[in-house]
Formats: sequence, C-alpha cells, structure tokens
Amino acid sequence: MEKSDAESELKAIHDRKPTFHNSDQPYILPNDSIEQSRLKKQHNAIVSLLHNRATTAPLHHPSTLIDIGCGTGLVTTLLASQHASASHIYGIDLVPVPASTAALAATDPRLEFIQGDIRSLLASDPRLRPGSVDFAFSRLLLYGMTDWPGYVASLFELVRPGGWAECQEFCDRFFYEATPSGAERKVGVGGEGGGGEGGEREGEKEEAVDVLDWEGWEWLRAYREGSAQKGLDLDCGMKVAGWMKDAGFVDVSAQEYRMPYWKGAAQEMGRPELREVADLLVGDPDGMFYHAFPKTVEGLDMGKEKIEELRRQMMRCLGEERGKFQTYWVVTGRKPE
Repeated sequence: MEKSDAESELKAIHDRKPTFHNSDQPYILPNDSIEQSRLKKQHNAIVSLLHNRATTAPLHHPSTLIDIGCGTGLVTTLLASQHASASHIYGIDLVPVPASTAALAATDPRLEFIQGDIRSLLASDPRLRPGSVDFAFSRLLLYGMTDWPGYVASLFELVRPGGWAECQEFCDRFFYEATPSGAERKVGVGGEGGGGEGGEREGEKEEAVDVLDWEGWEWLRAYREGSAQKGLDLDCGMKVAGWMKDAGFVDVSAQEYRMPYWKGAAQEMGRPELREVADLLVGDPDGMFYHAFPKTVEGLDMGKEKIEELRRQMMRCLGEERGKFQTYWVVTGRKPE
C-alpha cells in the first residue's frame, strides 16, 4: 500500500463516528464494526505473543468453562474446540456476540452466550452457581472493571475446588528499555498480598523506564486520571496476582510479556510473531486510543481544543520507536481442594 493510501485509510478511521456500548458500565471503547475487526486482530496478536496459545492454565478434562468479557467470542469457541469432553462452555459479555459467532453456537449445544454483567449474573443466574466451574477465564477487562478485588473474589467462589482461574490484562503504561531483553519475563509471586506487584523478576537484564512523568506525555496522565475517575485501574495487570492470593487462590503464577512499539523488535528478539503485535499497536492503526480518549477524559472539565491538543500529542507518542513497549500480564491461580 502506498504511503498516501495508508494515510488516507488512517484518516478515515479517525474521522469515523463510532458507537459505544449503551449501558451504565464505564466501558470506554467503541463497539462498531471497525472495533470488532480490531478485536479479532488483537486476539490473533495475543495468541502469537503467548506462543500460539489463547490460555495457559494447566487444565485436565474440564467439564464447565466460562469466558468472561468474551467480546467477539473467539476464545469461547476456541475453548469449545479444544475441550471436546466439556459439557458446558459459557461466554459472557455486556452486549451480544456477533451474528457469525451466535450462528456457530447454534450448532454446538455445549456452547452458550449470556448477555449481562458478570457480578450481577453471579447473584442471579442458576447456570453460574458457586463452585460449578472448572475454568474461569477473562481477558482485557481493564476498560470496564471497577472492582477488581471483588471480581477476583467472585471468581474464587465460582470455581470448584481444584479448578483454575486465569486473568490476562495490560498494564496500560508505556516503558522504555535501552536494549531489548526478550519479549517475556517470568514473575515469582511472593511477599505480602493487598493487590501489590509482589515477587521477584527472574532473569531480568535491565530495569524498564516508566515515561509517565516525562514531558510530552500529558495525554497519558490525563487518560489515566480520567480512567481512575470512572473507577478503572489501568495498572490492574501487575496487581492481579496479589488479588488472587488475597482471594485464596494457590499456585499463583504471573508472567509479564513485553509488547513492542517497533516493528524491528521481531527480528531483534528472534520472534517473528511479534511483528503481528507491533502491527496492532504502532500508530494506533484502528483508532482505539484515538476514539477512547474523549470518552475517557469526559469528566475532567477539558475543552474541545485541549482534548484535540492532547490527541495530537497522543498520536505522536503512539508512533514507532525502538525500545518502547507496553506490558501484558498472564496470571493463573488454582482453588485449593
């Protein structure tokens, strides 16, 4: 594609007027067709990042599995295909899944999608009885979840003894490293609870530099302040392990993956699949941040001109730059027998 064509396509994405979820939840991302397409690309990029896996918990012949915040339903249907002996696979989201996914569910009696908020459903839906689930999975709830300790505690109640929970989340900050040291770091979970980071990083070659206080990143500070005002915790990825320990889970394991903002990272790190991750992120090609920003800061009493100024700053910061990355956390825990 010629550069002018790419620029025109990006402009069209940014100029669109996306729709948003019609609910009382603080979810800040669009829900139009372009966002649905982005979610599919995001799914593929994350699967690549995790070495061709969507989930990582060590499951053995699970009977009932649940995908919370299922979105497009890609993970839900994948769980159904991977676990042929399972009797029930539920996908839960605030809005209906796409028609193509719903049609697929119609061909598999084990597969069922439930619309609603998980915390409300746990108190009212007989299919989600305490101690009834072998595996509870969620991915990227950070833009809609307002009570993480309560949510993780509800997972503990939902999972049967010996069952597993897995949460995959961003830490929505930006970092720099002087020299790429690999795309993932294992984290041993120890120390005190309380939702803190906890544990030691094993095999880490260099400490990353957080850019939050840097000049030129005012947009990120506003983005995080607006999110906090809505009750969202954009650092949830690094805190989930602590919340799992507090809830009572054992064998808690956390792994931090670095998501590069430069396309040469794939070659430098010897992991070609990281190109798919960089393609998803560099320049905000689907307008996720661009369209989420005004909705996120709507309570900060900013004028339209200031919002547009920070949007321009944001787009500069989201451009390609060697050594820049965000982090993605995969945390698993088992309910004791």
